[in-house]
Amino acid sequence: MTHKDIYTKFMIEYDKANVTSSYPSLTEYEVATVLDKAYNALIAQKVTGNNVRRSTIESDTKSVSDLQPLLVHSHPKFISDDNEAAVNVANIATLNLPSDFLYFVQLYLVQQVTGINGANNSEPANDTAHNRNPFDNKTTRLIPTRLVSHQMAEKFYITPYNMPWIKIPVVYLENGTAKVVYDLLNAPLV
Repeated sequence: MTHKDIYTKFMIEYDKANVTSSYPSLTEYEVATVLDKAYNALIAQKVTGNNVRRSTIESDTKSVSDLQPLLVHSHPKFISDDNEAAVNVANIATLNLPSDFLYFVQLYLVQQVTGINGANNSEPANDTAHNRNPFDNKTTRLIPTRLVSHQMAEKFYITPYNMPWIKIPVVYLENGTAKVVYDLLNAPLV
């Protein structure tokens, strides 16, 4: 359905509304604004679970099928922090979020797999078969992350008095970027 079709159907229903007083006339831009606001509210209800069924995104097949066209899979790259004084934590990597980002669903990191001979795959080797994992013959793996609050992420920072083991890397969102806190011994490809 095109925007013109949506506008036409909206105007038909708007004219048929059974009320005693008349509605104000709306310009096409005003109708688009109202419809856009309603569309974003509907998406928010389906993502957050603030709906009749109390089902959030990916909690059932109905939610998945309703929101599936809106889900975008992107491959953001880590960026270097130019301002070293602002972030003085060794185990944080920053990546830019897509410009059309609306809700966070999931983030996976890519990690090198150490091969049979114990060599890290980032080093060039003559025989690539020796640098593959013996179980699935892969050189990289996807690692899931967890979205946490800023306060929770602080517990995973490497500091002079804290050297945490991070089984599952954590992510927090900040100013159009995602900050990934990871274990330095199992670092993702940054």
